[in-house]
Amino acid sequence: MQAVFANADDEPAALERDAQVRQRLAAAGIALHTFKDSTVFARDEVLTQAGKPYSVFTPYSRSWLARVDEEDLRPHEVEPWAARLAARPEAFASELPSLEALGFERTNLRALQIAPGTAGAMELLQSFDSRMDRYDALRDFPAVKGPSYLGVHLRFGTVSIRHLVAQARRHAGSGAATWLKELVWREFYFQVLANFPQVGRGKSFRPEYDRIAWVQGDVAEERLAAWCEGRTGYPLVDAAMAQLNTTGYMHNRLRMVAASFLCKDLGIDWRLGERYFALKLNDYELASNNGGWQWASSSGCDAQPGSGSSIR
Repeated sequence: MQAVFANADDEPAALERDAQVRQRLAAAGIALHTFKDSTVFARDEVLTQAGKPYSVFTPYSRSWLARVDEEDLRPHEVEPWAARLAARPEAFASELPSLEALGFERTNLRALQIAPGTAGAMELLQSFDSRMDRYDALRDFPAVKGPSYLGVHLRFGTVSIRHLVAQARRHAGSGAATWLKELVWREFYFQVLANFPQVGRGKSFRPEYDRIAWVQGDVAEERLAAWCEGRTGYPLVDAAMAQLNTTGYMHNRLRMVAASFLCKDLGIDWRLGERYFALKLNDYELASNNGGWQWASSSGCDAQPGSGSSIR
């Protein structure tokens, strides 16, 4: 074997892992090549005129939308390259390791109303395509079928971000434009994590906000537990947490409400809410989760309530 090819990942733990893998492969005379896949533009591909990474969404979005073209969204065929894959190791000649052997537990995704695999993603996209032009009007109402529900498929790579962007660009209405901007929000948070890695290590984007005096002690523990368990007494917040705890999903607008309530009404450190969402969300991505929580708590980029907490 001469080389290993993999998709790039800018999460701190993934970068440390890849550095170790690269070192061990190099010792065996094998190269490691990583490539972007989960974003259209990554890391330092969309920069300010001064060559610096963006820290505010609106100018980033303008630059991103002005730059993207059909070539960026061109699908990449995989079938012609299948014959070039390395042969299966002799140790796995009969079968690959089971999920259990790899440390995973089997679950019934359909019981959570998650249609698995690429076929499931395409099924959701086809359904959403018929209402995409009304997305801007429907997305604010949690009881309405307005979102795309594709976040979990983006998270696990069962749908291509390029495919989704291309689909949005085929529509001319304000609904599709709003959904496309949500996809750009995801890209924005990915480049923030890549260029400002402290946010992935429990630090506020703006260092001065690490000095916020959050509620501590028994009061903090009681308030956090009530929030996690949906016992705050505020029906919308409690319904949001019940949805999360039961299904592993929470409507985007409810994420904003629940996050803002924890930080700005209960006075609890945003990092505790971020960790709880990371534990519970099926569509968890560090960049988007961290970006949304820092925004809701006014400690991060564009620090104000808004719609950029997740892709739906």
